[in-house]
Amino acid sequence: MNTSASSSLSHRLATFMAAVAAVVLVLWAIGSQEPLGTVRGVVLLSNGNPAGEGASVYVGPANGATDRSGRFIVRKVPVGTHDLRVMGERVSGRLADVEVREGAVTEVTVKLEPFQPFVSLMMPAQAWSAREHGVAEITGAFPAETQEKADLCLRIERIPIEVKEVLGSPFTDVLLSPPAWLARAVRQREVLHELSVRLTAKDWEGTFSKSLRLPHLPAGAYLITGSFAGLEARAAVTVTDLALIAQTDGEKIVAFAARAADGEPVAG
Repeated sequence: MNTSASSSLSHRLATFMAAVAAVVLVLWAIGSQEPLGTVRGVVLLSNGNPAGEGASVYVGPANGATDRSGRFIVRKVPVGTHDLRVMGERVSGRLADVEVREGAVTEVTVKLEPFQPFVSLMMPAQAWSAREHGVAEITGAFPAETQEKADLCLRIERIPIEVKEVLGSPFTDVLLSPPAWLARAVRQREVLHELSVRLTAKDWEGTFSKSLRLPHLPAGAYLITGSFAGLEARAAVTVTDLALIAQTDGEKIVAFAARAADGEPVAG
């Protein structure tokens, strides 16, 4: 056999073996591929309204997300029985025993309870100087069925009492069980300021948190009310033009009240 014929035969044999190896590899890949299916459906709130956009939907190791109408599709889900989990800003829950079949689409409807609406008002400081600005921290979540957008409102009311009358304990604690004279004063409070904050579409998707800087307030006792969508939360604060000055000689401490503006001691 001449060299040219031998070389040609070897080349054809190598090509054939490579083709066989490729076919074997493809057949192995097909045979070893995990059978998959698809899960499609909608996430609804208990009142029948769609849960909205952006909630993550997990089925086994696969996942998807809801659109504005609450619909979702999760592809490449391994065949078998899985828990379906939903996690979002407004809803969270689980649907057990979702059956996934090879090459098929499993249709599901998931009904979940929305997060309960709430509003919370926190004052980082319950008392501050008349020279300073107070800050109100408001957090909340909207009722899922609310369609009309409402502004976040903050109302500041002055209570006609002397600050020193309630300085023995935190003012908010005093208001929880007020003596008769304080209850009368609270009923006579007057509105000094009403602030309004426009909430964004993002705020309406779930929980929100806002930090509001209060205007300068004269010395006195105040009731702060945060509200939106028919929900309210309250806190009581005091504003003073007094300062506490302390001195020590290393063995004892002497403290006295003084006017914050000039340090002049204040009696009583």
